[in-house]
Amino acid sequence: MADAVIRNFYTDYVAYNVRRWQLSANEALLYTRDNRFFLSNLLLESFNEEGRIVSRVQCEFGQIWNATKDITLSNRVILESSNGTVVRGNYFLWDNASEQFSSPIYVTVTKPDGVQL
Repeated sequence: MADAVIRNFYTDYVAYNVRRWQLSANEALLYTRDNRFFLSNLLLESFNEEGRIVSRVQCEFGQIWNATKDITLSNRVILESSNGTVVRGNYFLWDNASEQFSSPIYVTVTKPDGVQL
C-alpha cells in the first residue's frame, strides 16, 4: 500500500544550475520503504544546456527512484526527439547518470522522413 497519493505530481532535475528534465504525472504513489514513486499518465521532457527541449516522452505508467532519479517508463511509450525521430515501445529506462534512454525489448523507430526501422 502506498504511503501517500499525490495528484498532479511534478518534479524536475537540475544539474550545475541547468534544468536537465521535468516530469509530470496525473498521479504519483509514494512508497517510502522503496524510496520511489509509481506514476500514472506521465510526461517526461529533457532539455539541453540552452534550455531547449531535446526529447519528450509520454506513457501510461512509470517509476522514479528518489536516490538515483532513474526512471522506468511502461505501457504505450512514445518518445519524440527534437530532430523528429519517434520511438515507440512498451518499456524504456532513463539512466539519469548517463542521461540516456534504453529498452531491453523491441521498439519501433520512425525517422523524420517516415522510414521505420
